[in-house]
Amino acid sequence: MRSEARETPARLPVIVDEILRWDAPVQSCTRFATRPTEIAGVAIGEGETVQCMLGAANRDPDRFRDPERLDTARENSDEHLSFGAGRHFCLGAVMARMETEAALKAVLEAFPSATLVDLDEARPTGHEFRRPGRLRVRLRA
Repeated sequence: MRSEARETPARLPVIVDEILRWDAPVQSCTRFATRPTEIAGVAIGEGETVQCMLGAANRDPDRFRDPERLDTARENSDEHLSFGAGRHFCLGAVMARMETEAALKAVLEAFPSATLVDLDEARPTGHEFRRPGRLRVRLRA
């Protein structure tokens, strides 16, 4: 993926979207039912809390083929729910994407051989807001 991003920077938006789909930084969000409804056979009353599992929705096999695989050639990566949807869509989504793409491009250009020091300590932690446990990178120009 690193060589793909470095050699074809125009693919960065697709790569970033696939990473967001595969492991969203926000895995869930809380919503309140505005009217009585039923989801998967469970009755939900007006005002009741619903926990929306965005990370699970992003791995829905009915929406994403082979959803457990990180696939930068996936054609519908941009259909993820990592920034929410509808009127709850994240106002900062465009900026977050731009910042991520710019940062990745800059690091890959300046340090094409950058590597993680320890993959295990970089594994994401946290349930609602995911982040690397520790992210040490060896930079080489």
